[in-house]
Amino acid sequence: MSLSLVVLFIGGGIGSILCASLILIRTFLMIVTIEGGSMEPTFVHGDRVLVLRSRLLPRIRKGQIVVIWQSHSMRKDARSPVLPYIKRVTAIAGETYVSCIVPLWRGEQVRENEKAPGTFLWSIPQDHIFVCGDNSEQSLDSRT
Repeated sequence: MSLSLVVLFIGGGIGSILCASLILIRTFLMIVTIEGGSMEPTFVHGDRVLVLRSRLLPRIRKGQIVVIWQSHSMRKDARSPVLPYIKRVTAIAGETYVSCIVPLWRGEQVRENEKAPGTFLWSIPQDHIFVCGDNSEQSLDSRT
């Protein structure tokens, strides 16, 4: 009888450790499935990537690949799901990004480049980043 109690205790200990491990993993990691071709050739449609949540990152740097979430204003209606976008950081706060893609909107952060007609300048405000897909022709990103 004492042998079975020892086994249950060990099993309970391992179960507790597994449960705590799963909670920690879910807190700091997530799996995202790539949809579309905006990050080709780095990632292709159907790839699954393990993402480290931002709580562990000291700061975002240019060149990093990040997961951003679709804002409420971009959704068609309140019932549509909030989708993750996987993009590369191309500019950080205080920098200027140059592109030949015509922006859908123009505000104080976007202006036409006087030195190179046909290109546009984006001024990245404080606490913001500018992200682009590696496949610029198929990417819905900060430029659009």
